[in-house]
Amino acid sequence: MNSIESNQFQMAQNILDAQKGLKLSAIKDLSPSKENSDADLEAVAKEFESLFMNMMLKSMRTANRAFSEGNYFDTFETRMYEDMLDEKLSSHLGSTHSLGIADMLVKQLKGSEASTSYGLSMVSNDEPIGIPTRKSDFLNPQDFVDRLLPLAQNTADKLGIDPRHLVAQAALETGWGAHLMFDQKGSNSHNLFGIKADSTWKGERVSIESLEVVDGVAIQERSQFKVYPSYEDAIRDYGDKLAGNARYADVLATGRDIEKFSRGLQLGGYATDPEYANKLTSVLKNPAFTSIRLAMGAG
Repeated sequence: MNSIESNQFQMAQNILDAQKGLKLSAIKDLSPSKENSDADLEAVAKEFESLFMNMMLKSMRTANRAFSEGNYFDTFETRMYEDMLDEKLSSHLGSTHSLGIADMLVKQLKGSEASTSYGLSMVSNDEPIGIPTRKSDFLNPQDFVDRLLPLAQNTADKLGIDPRHLVAQAALETGWGAHLMFDQKGSNSHNLFGIKADSTWKGERVSIESLEVVDGVAIQERSQFKVYPSYEDAIRDYGDKLAGNARYADVLATGRDIEKFSRGLQLGGYATDPEYANKLTSVLKNPAFTSIRLAMGAG
């Protein structure tokens, strides 16, 4: 920008600043101790809302100009017209009570209690907006074990592993059923093991943000996960995954050895968490499994 353009820009800016100064002066003239007519209050409240809108637009313009350096359209004339447009736009929006600030200010200056609803329909905190109610299928860890263990028995027998290990893994993946994945309609995915949906999956899917550990760094990723008709279907599909992939050969036929089972999962690449094996072993020590261990014998 040359010196002439700079002077012109400064002159235009001074005019705009003077207009804002008049608005501020009018606002300062108002005092709760003075008798102000309703018309005066409303007029100045509109000016305040217009001034606030103009400051907001100016801040947005300033932030965006950091990305427009070297742009042929980033000229003195463009900036001057943008400032004039913002001034006109803010005046218009202020006169239409777009933000509701003028109405609130008038009520406060009159000494009446300002309404914060702005005509919006308020909802109870018990019913989140746009989020379906998601109630856990399980009452507690014991209920989780009691209901899923029979469903895991057949799959565990085919794999040659302890069914408690499958249930313990499901508990770790879902927080004892409290963190199961749901679709946007609030339908349960029944995905107990966090199995992702690849190109071969023909069933329903749900898109979820998940935490993955890559090269020792935890990163957030959005992934597609499988949706099953039931928990039994989820367990059966997981068993097929373990049996059909050579990477999990060390998982099969591990019997009641939870350390071999969890180590085989980690070596096969199922889990990226370096502490996954220790966490799975810890889950199996939960009191919910105590009666099961006593019935089956120490393992």
